[in-house]
Amino acid sequence: MNLLVMGSRVVTENLAWQLADAFIQASYVPKEQERGIPPRRLARVIEHVRKNLDKPLAVSVLSRVAELSQSHFSKLFKLSTGLAPHQFVLQERINRSKELLRQGDAKIVDIALGVGFENQAHFTTVFGNLVGMTPRQFQRSSGSEASEMYRPQLSVAESW
Repeated sequence: MNLLVMGSRVVTENLAWQLADAFIQASYVPKEQERGIPPRRLARVIEHVRKNLDKPLAVSVLSRVAELSQSHFSKLFKLSTGLAPHQFVLQERINRSKELLRQGDAKIVDIALGVGFENQAHFTTVFGNLVGMTPRQFQRSSGSEASEMYRPQLSVAESW
């Protein structure tokens, strides 16, 4: 039960109406949902993703790393990172592939498999959608052009 108490000698009628209206319009958001996954758990998940890009990274696995149910994990992960878990994994795979593509003339298929894509075609499609060019175009582009590509960095705050 929500209760609002106001002293009649301290609060004017107009202010009382404004406070009551604000009280009625307010909604409760639990602190955990407000903040997302606790920072240390989120760091553990992100580290796990980055170390295991070449392996399948299902939400069920990531939720176990965070010690949360799958549905709760998915909601809080998106709140914490701005991306759904699957989108985050794809973005990390593409970021890692960009690093590998910058290193030289590695075969696209080897990079695709090395960052967890099942085949080169899927890798090329996802890469093109996220980066705006094919992996080969990215690899051949000048070093300055490739290095200026957008790469979102996630930082995990240690204290809340």
